[in-house]
Amino acid sequence: MRARSATAEEVFAGEVNAADAGGPLSNAEALGDGAGQLTVAFLMSSIQQPVSFAGTLSANLDARLRSCQHVMSQAVEGNVDAVLYPEFKAASAYVSRVEALMAARKFDAATRHTEALERLTGTLKSGEAQYRAQVRKHARKGERDDRIRITMSWGADESAKDAFGWAERLGANELVTPSRSATAEGLRAWREAGYHTAMLSGLPIHAVDKDNPDDLQFGYWTNDPVRADGDTVALKLVSPTWGGESISTHFDPKQYWLVLDVSADEPVGPERWDYDAQTGTLTITGAEAGHSYRAYFMIQTTHIGDPLYEPFAQHGLAKLDELLAPLAGELETYWYDDLGYAYPGPTPQGVWDWASYTLAARPDHQQAFTAATGIAFDPRWLVMPPRTLDVPPRPEYFAWMGWLQERVKQWMARAT
Repeated sequence: MRARSATAEEVFAGEVNAADAGGPLSNAEALGDGAGQLTVAFLMSSIQQPVSFAGTLSANLDARLRSCQHVMSQAVEGNVDAVLYPEFKAASAYVSRVEALMAARKFDAATRHTEALERLTGTLKSGEAQYRAQVRKHARKGERDDRIRITMSWGADESAKDAFGWAERLGANELVTPSRSATAEGLRAWREAGYHTAMLSGLPIHAVDKDNPDDLQFGYWTNDPVRADGDTVALKLVSPTWGGESISTHFDPKQYWLVLDVSADEPVGPERWDYDAQTGTLTITGAEAGHSYRAYFMIQTTHIGDPLYEPFAQHGLAKLDELLAPLAGELETYWYDDLGYAYPGPTPQGVWDWASYTLAARPDHQQAFTAATGIAFDPRWLVMPPRTLDVPPRPEYFAWMGWLQERVKQWMARAT
């Protein structure tokens, strides 16, 4: 066996018999800081493993553990009921676990558990745990305006009545079920026990028929500019995936995509580029060396329908009616998982687009917008990387927002 420090200094070398292999070999402190290396050889084979002195880490964890225990003891001194807080009970369990992990010299796991312990004791020190206890105490009294709902999630199926014990403990006066677990019998049991009833579902906009892709939401995305080194340049197009989006060729790319010479601020004619859907690559010919190019390409959702596309709107609302009809008289409130457009998530520059306006840009909507406002639709102002407080949208974008908002309001009125 041979051990070297992080500086390659040999701190142990020698033969070790099986009886002694499990015992101490040398003073680990000699390894110093950083990761060293332990080599074990037997006959013709050998293995190497990183090895380090854990004394400093162990002392640090021990100090952090004592600090957490001190916070816990202070919490009890200030309020004997603190031992009843869920945060205190969880912290006590973490203390025992950290001590066991340190005794077993599992310092990585002990570090992770110590971090969790510190978060819990932080709630004891800041007063958050006490505040939460008071909120629960107030809620469980039930002395409140009935319009204020304290809601608990449970399945309104054969286990519906099992919710009552927990609901009483939490002070809940409303029970909500996912649609997959909703039965009229379960909801009736809740209602007759005095609880408000609610259900959560993705309908109507998640009612897309897989055989009818025209119902999906369509929008635009773009890539970072790519510099041409010769007369041909290839752009790798990557779709966002936050809402299950993908690159869409459902509508003719040659008609609805925009390929742009960024340096000249001029569109590239459709005859000069081709898109390979298998590789996600758009290739431009006749490029100007030194110029940068980008594409504004269409994207689509995979399972979310366009509520402003009337054929889908009617289909989605019919599916919603089918879901609600068997629950009539028992279900009081229906919660929409979502009701409008998907948001695509981070732009290629890492900026988050929470606005959700880009996925409402199917060609029908583009044409209706232009007809209503006189503003030519252009994906350059719709997809603006990055959209930040330092890069305000162009005026056309605000016009698009206003046009879309009014129609979404009408849809919400229909759906609700």
